[in-house]
Amino acid sequence: MTVFQVAFQPFGIVNSMRWRVYIPVGCTLFLRVVLLSEKTTYMYLLGSASFLILYSSPVIFSSLSLSFADFFSLHFYLSNKTVYFTTGVAGLMLLFCAFAYVLLDTDKYGKIRSSFDKRPWRNMNSLFQRTEEEEVFTNFNTIQCPFTNNPVRGTCPICCSLTHKDGYYHGDPYVLHEFSSQIVEHEMAKEASAMDHKPVLGRIQLDTLIAYRANYLFATLSPSCKGCYYKTWCWNVGYRMTWQSAILGFNCMMCTYLFGEDIQIFYADLRAILFCMSMFFSVSTLYMLFALICTSIVFIHEHPRFMDPDAIPKFIDMKNNEHIRSWVYWFADEGAVFGVNPTKSYWTVFYSKKETKAMRL
Repeated sequence: MTVFQVAFQPFGIVNSMRWRVYIPVGCTLFLRVVLLSEKTTYMYLLGSASFLILYSSPVIFSSLSLSFADFFSLHFYLSNKTVYFTTGVAGLMLLFCAFAYVLLDTDKYGKIRSSFDKRPWRNMNSLFQRTEEEEVFTNFNTIQCPFTNNPVRGTCPICCSLTHKDGYYHGDPYVLHEFSSQIVEHEMAKEASAMDHKPVLGRIQLDTLIAYRANYLFATLSPSCKGCYYKTWCWNVGYRMTWQSAILGFNCMMCTYLFGEDIQIFYADLRAILFCMSMFFSVSTLYMLFALICTSIVFIHEHPRFMDPDAIPKFIDMKNNEHIRSWVYWFADEGAVFGVNPTKSYWTVFYSKKETKAMRL
């Protein structure tokens, strides 16, 4: 599984981060200049000097009056510093993720996560939980989508909420989603399989829940309403992907101590390549963790009618502090805003002819 993760996890990171992927890519390319360029070239000297400026003490560096020749004489020192820095980043990201996961399981900060558990956006009881005596007819004209306030047009297969098309996540391309996808709602599937008083409805629900799958390598999900999508993405798929990225970054860093610089691959030593991979996964971990938390906060803040605003920590003042609010919205997914469709867009090359025809209709 580790080989699969190293090979395909970057595609999932790009799919989840989209244009913000320049953050880990930029850090990795910068480290590549420092580690992989020839030690006598201007690019290495410039990259090493810039690396020292960014990540060393500004006070110490400002007190130095270094010329180009001084940079050349310090390249061994800077090379070691980049190694130490990469090792520290990988270790700190793993510790930071572990600390964040512990906090998110506490009563004080865990409300950001637990507020999604009961699916409070439901505007209709589950079709599979009705008794024989209950009324099964519903006037759809009197129900509004909880995510857009528009007239409803469809039903979520997971929570049975009635939603508008802009409050529904329409899924990802089949070619990306079906490769190594896994079942998400295991507990609900067990309950459906044990439904003996309504075996037919239980089998229908079981088939629906089995078809609701997630891909932890490419960051894709099956169609569902906007609430179920963000519940699954923030606290299942993306949550697990951050752990995978943190572990991959730490493993790549540890593997650098197994190989020397004499092993050449792709015109560079394997040890330096592993350092660059560690930097990419470590920085991606930090961003994705911030993005998941901020997306949940924005979703709670934008939907106060059914979400609990008290679930947001008090130090994150979304109403009065404009700087905090702007940073939270920058990290969050744009689809978490009220009335915005959360469905991701892809290049047409990823869609099959059948999918392209269905989208046109």
